Amino acid sequence: MMNSTEKRKRQYVDVTPAVATRYLAMNWGGQRKVQEYFVDILGRSMIKGMMLDETLRIAVIKDRDSVPEEYRESMNGALMFDGQHRCLASRKYGATFPAIVVTHYCDNWAEFLSLNEHTDQGRMRAEPDMNNYRLDAMGKKGVWPKGAMAGIKSALIWKSGIHPKEMSKVERLDLLEKNMVVVKKAMNILLGIPQKQVKFLTRKAVMAAMLDTIIVAPNVAGTFWHKIGSLDNVGSDSPEWTLGTWLTTVRMRHGLETQKAYLKIIRAWNKAHPEYRITVKYLSNGKSARPQYYPQALQEDSIA
Repeated sequence: MMNSTEKRKRQYVDVTPAVATRYLAMNWGGQRKVQEYFVDILGRSMIKGMMLDETLRIAVIKDRDSVPEEYRESMNGALMFDGQHRCLASRKYGATFPAIVVTHYCDNWAEFLSLNEHTDQGRMRAEPDMNNYRLDAMGKKGVWPKGAMAGIKSALIWKSGIHPKEMSKVERLDLLEKNMVVVKKAMNILLGIPQKQVKFLTRKAVMAAMLDTIIVAPNVAGTFWHKIGSLDNVGSDSPEWTLGTWLTTVRMRHGLETQKAYLKIIRAWNKAHPEYRITVKYLSNGKSARPQYYPQALQEDSIA
C-alpha cells in the first residue's frame, strides 16, 4: 500500500487554453454548478496576471469497477475535481495561468469521495467568497472582522449612486477591486480596534466616511479611527470622544439616517483635522420621484 506521499504527485504547469481544454475533458460532473460571473472574474484576473500558483486537483482511481457507470466512461482514467472555473476562464479568455497540478492516486471510489469531501472546494464559489479571496491575497486570510466586508461593499455601492439591485455581481466585485488599496487600509484599521467596538464601525455610513478619510489623509485616518473605536487616551471634550460614544447608541435604519450619520462623522473629522478638511459633493441618481443623494467626499483644496 502506498504511503501518503506516494499517493499524490505535484507538478507545476503553465495552463494554456489548450491545456485547460484537456483538463476540462476529464472534469468531474459532481462539482458545483458553473457560475459564469465567477468565470469572468477569474478570466479578467488572468489577463492582469493576478492568478499565481493556482491549484488544480486530479484523481486517478485504481479500481475502475468501483466508479459509478455515469462517470466510468467519461473519466478517461482520471477526474479533475477542483479547477473547473479556472480552466473555463482560461479557455474563454484565451489566457494562460501558472498552476500546481496535484494528482491524487485513490484505491477506489469511496476513497475519492472522502478526498473530495476534505478538499477545500467551497472557496471562491460565491460573491462573499470572492470578496474574501481578494482580501486573502493581502496575507491575512481568515482574520477579517465580522461584518467588515459587507459594510465596505455597501459603502462603496452607496457612494457610487447606483442602486444595489441595478448592479451585477461582477460590477460589485469590480468596484471592490478598483478600490482595493483603500479597502486594505480600512481593514487594517479595523483590525486594530477592539472586536466589541468594530460592530459600530462597520455600518454603511461609517465605512463610507472611513474610506473618505483614508483617501484624503491615509497617514492620519488610522489614528483618528483608533481613537473613536477604543476611546483610549481621548479627552471627553474631543471630537473623537463625542463621535465614538454617539456611534454606540445611534441607529441607522434608512437612507436619511445614513446620510445624517455620514455628515456628522465628516464634521467630526473636519473639527479634529481642519488641515485635511473634507467637503461633500452630492450626486443624485435621478431615478426616484424622491431624489436620493449619494455623497462624494473631496479634500477642500482639491476642488477646482
